[in-house]
Amino acid sequence: MSLTADDIAMITDGQFAIDLFSHIKVLQITKYLIDSAVFPFHFFRRFSNLQKLKMVGCNFKEFSPYEGDVGEERDVVTILPRIKKLTLQGVDNMAHLWKQGSPLHHICANLVTLKVSECDSLISLSCASSSFQNLTTLDVWNCKEIVELITSSKAQCLEQLVTLNIVECEMMREVIASDGDETTYMRLFSGS
Repeated sequence: MSLTADDIAMITDGQFAIDLFSHIKVLQITKYLIDSAVFPFHFFRRFSNLQKLKMVGCNFKEFSPYEGDVGEERDVVTILPRIKKLTLQGVDNMAHLWKQGSPLHHICANLVTLKVSECDSLISLSCASSSFQNLTTLDVWNCKEIVELITSSKAQCLEQLVTLNIVECEMMREVIASDGDETTYMRLFSGS
């Protein structure tokens, strides 16, 4: 299923039955061009079996939960961990996947594949240290501003990673940046 900002507005306004979208497993959101800093994640409550999420050509600045009712935010945080594949393509205004301390680091609890491409403002894949514990595939392509992929202390959770592709990231100087803890940095490569 593919949705635009107008479709999302109709769904969140309650113009459809609550359980109408409960069997959808793959969702693509295209051209979410509303000048908003935060994507309305409460919308995902209706997609209780969502496993793959792709966002293409969106303007939001943060990949973080709805800044409204705490109960709604909690509902979203319990639904999103079912996502196994996340693709962000052309999300140009986002500097970090989500802000530090966001409860949405839970989105990565079961994430197996993360693909990020053409996100021109992305600086880093900021995340909680345990966020990518099940990640097997990480693709980063044509992200012009990204300088380092991840810090060594946060990279510890990449123990399941099998495939890492980095293409056309001209500013990238380090894939795993040392954050001062040489013991952690060495452990990443020694297998212990």
